[in-house]
Amino acid sequence: MSDNSLMNQQAQSCALMMAANNKLSHQPTSDWTCFDPVGASSAALSLLATTQSTRAIELYMLDSGSGNLAAIAHRRWILSNHLGPAIGIGSTSTHSCLQVANSSNTISAKSWAAWPPPGIVPLQAANVDSTGWTVQSDTIDLSTAAVTVQEGSTSLLVSVRILASGYGSKYAIAFTPDGWSSTPGRTYTVTISGISQTIKYTVTFANCP
Repeated sequence: MSDNSLMNQQAQSCALMMAANNKLSHQPTSDWTCFDPVGASSAALSLLATTQSTRAIELYMLDSGSGNLAAIAHRRWILSNHLGPAIGIGSTSTHSCLQVANSSNTISAKSWAAWPPPGIVPLQAANVDSTGWTVQSDTIDLSTAAVTVQEGSTSLLVSVRILASGYGSKYAIAFTPDGWSSTPGRTYTVTISGISQTIKYTVTFANCP
């Protein structure tokens, strides 16, 4: 995965428009200050944030805000099989555009992706208890998924919701801890059943202050 100079220019035009108008829109109109049709086209293909590009990645992966909870779209685009082979990055000190929806081609063949991902994960980078842990797939229908999370032999309650289709993946679910929280030094085993292919993985959180 790499950035692309032409896509960077397009995303930069997008970011400059967002900054000039001090607002975000995937469909800026011609009455916007400093309207640029190139930037407008990029806005339709981009993740948008009211912060500079490096800071925005953390916000995309958390995906907080009531308008984001139905799809968790920003995170899913970043983890998508269709991300790439190049992206566009545009930023000012206050607004940024990450052009991701540049291709319908399948770039990766992974059958599913999770966040937090399997393995050892810094809690500070993946503390998404408030918005939900996610699993997404293009090939596994998750609409009938049953989720269990265990810490050792202890089963932990979660609340599961089906996410809207078409935002970086065809299928996706989110699940949030119910009465517990992700804790450094502990390992959680996630099992997703009731689907065509059972998914099972472990996440161990590390403390990286």
